[in-house]
Amino acid sequence: MQNVFVVPMKRVDADWNLAILDYDFCAFEYCEEVLDIPLESIYDAHLTSHGIEISLMDLDDVVNEDWCIQLERISTYALAS
Repeated sequence: MQNVFVVPMKRVDADWNLAILDYDFCAFEYCEEVLDIPLESIYDAHLTSHGIEISLMDLDDVVNEDWCIQLERISTYALAS
């Protein structure tokens, strides 16, 4: 299972420059460093006009992890894909 979460712009850490986050590898780095998401759980991460869109792999395996619970709290929505 893979789900898509969107962290809205207003919740993105102000210390991170949005121009830098426009690079996909920086979006992955933000997810790992700020949101504490393990890289092996991230299918894709990129900046959109809505915020940082994060696609996770194997959500069933991590749904009870602290970082996943926090991600669900700060996301504007989550979509099953």
